[in-house]
Amino acid sequence: MTGARRPSSYDADIVMTVALAQKLIGEQFPELRSRRVAAFGEGWDNWVYRVDDWIFRFPRRRVAVSLTEREMAILPRLSSRLPRPIPHPIYFGTPSPEYPWPFFGYRSVPGTPVAEMAWDPERRSASAPALAEFLQALQRVPAAEAMAWGAGEPTLGRLNLGPLKERFEMWLSVAVDRGLAGMDAPWVAEFRESETPPASLGAPVLVHGDLNFKNVLLDSCGQLAGVVDWGDVHLGHPAEDWMFAAGYLPRVGQALFRTLAGAADDGLWQAARAVSIYVNVIVLVSASDMGRPADVAEAQWQLANLAATRDG
Repeated sequence: MTGARRPSSYDADIVMTVALAQKLIGEQFPELRSRRVAAFGEGWDNWVYRVDDWIFRFPRRRVAVSLTEREMAILPRLSSRLPRPIPHPIYFGTPSPEYPWPFFGYRSVPGTPVAEMAWDPERRSASAPALAEFLQALQRVPAAEAMAWGAGEPTLGRLNLGPLKERFEMWLSVAVDRGLAGMDAPWVAEFRESETPPASLGAPVLVHGDLNFKNVLLDSCGQLAGVVDWGDVHLGHPAEDWMFAAGYLPRVGQALFRTLAGAADDGLWQAARAVSIYVNVIVLVSASDMGRPADVAEAQWQLANLAATRDG
């Protein structure tokens, strides 16, 4: 190794254990006290535990607390508006001497993570209509209503590519150092050449804000089954959520998605592609850190797909 180090921005600020999760859940929700608690996952912002069919999410970084509070406020109101399941919090945990932040629990969302499916290009393309339908339903939620729920002020969000450029080089250097990517990959040049679209993008709509493949669940046929991890939900531009389609869908699927989702503007689509490149490089490195080979493989597949569809 050359000494390149991955950024430490996803290091936890607090240690969570199964024993502590069981104590917190049992004390605050007595009906679950006798149930077995098991570690279910660890994401960028949250520790995740399973209690039978319930999923509990605990912030693992201080900056994620506001995201948790946003999910707790918005998701119970949003879940009935969408054509596929999303988390619907039922249990609302409060801070305690053992754990200083709020947390919540919801019925498990059905489906299998994208990285565990490894669908062929034809199956991936076939999922485009369901993905477009889901995002259009999300965007139809009235902005004023979403703001009243706590979705936040309109923002350009991740389409503001300027601040991402320096961070991209940092993550890329780690990926190259570990042999996970090549500095001469076509998608590297594409990201470096990408430009932020104009600020006047139209009226803001409700967006997921972090629609990468780790947050998308598929059914046994490869269709969209559900979407999780809504901490970045806000009022923004639809192109912020197109990044998943740009990386996951092959050329045929991208064309179908763009038609159905109204993603015809080439400049905005190029920005969505750039965001997909940026996010997949981060996932590539973090999945390598956490020993998740399936996530590494999916991130590499999506980056290769973005290179193959650059002129699509």
